[in-house]
Amino acid sequence: MILVVAGWLVVTIALSTTATVALRWCPNPLVAAVQLLAPWWSLPAALVAVIAALTSRVALAVAAVMVVSASLAILVPKLRRSRDRRSEDIEGTPTTVALANLYLENEEPAQAIQQLLDASPDILVMTELTEQLIRKFDELGSLLAAADRPTIALGDFNSGTLQPPYERVLRTSGFRDGHDELGVALRPSWGVAPWLPRWFPTLVARLDHLLLGPRVTVHSLDDLDPVGSDHRPFVASIFITGEGVTT
Repeated sequence: MILVVAGWLVVTIALSTTATVALRWCPNPLVAAVQLLAPWWSLPAALVAVIAALTSRVALAVAAVMVVSASLAILVPKLRRSRDRRSEDIEGTPTTVALANLYLENEEPAQAIQQLLDASPDILVMTELTEQLIRKFDELGSLLAAADRPTIALGDFNSGTLQPPYERVLRTSGFRDGHDELGVALRPSWGVAPWLPRWFPTLVARLDHLLLGPRVTVHSLDDLDPVGSDHRPFVASIFITGEGVTT
């Protein structure tokens, strides 16, 4: 009986999450928190479907299958690449940008900074940058200032892929999500404890985004290790066309 109640609870939460995402509705922080995990709810719902089918709980099995199907209808488009252009197909030289939420209590500042310097991005954005981390930059050298570029926006937005407020920004601003264009928007960037091994997977959601203006094309996106942080940095290669710049 407990398993049946738990199964219906999972199905109900998964259904409400899928429905509110599909309807672009986010009325309060609680709904927003549940929507942050939208990419994951299909997994326990699928498990409920299997267990319900094996135990002849037909109604629960059917409900769970319907929820999983609805969830996949929302998730699958996020796994498709809308951009598949090789660098040789684009004129010009790529520009690399990197984003890192360094974590205020980072206990590995030297390693965290060295990783970013090794990536050698043209543009580097750092959040939660402390005086200790700045001193490490001074010890290891500094990056060249980026030249003028067309508009991009990147940072820890504290809003996840599929959440209505974030998706609304994309619809109304004219910017595109770089991870979405490469089919990796569901790859989480937040949700790993700083004390865990660096190979441990990031489990919650993507909060760290790269938004592209009209004259910017993303070529590649690579995650870095979450060194001393609860966020996973990334480095992106982008191509610029046209004149005029804002960064």
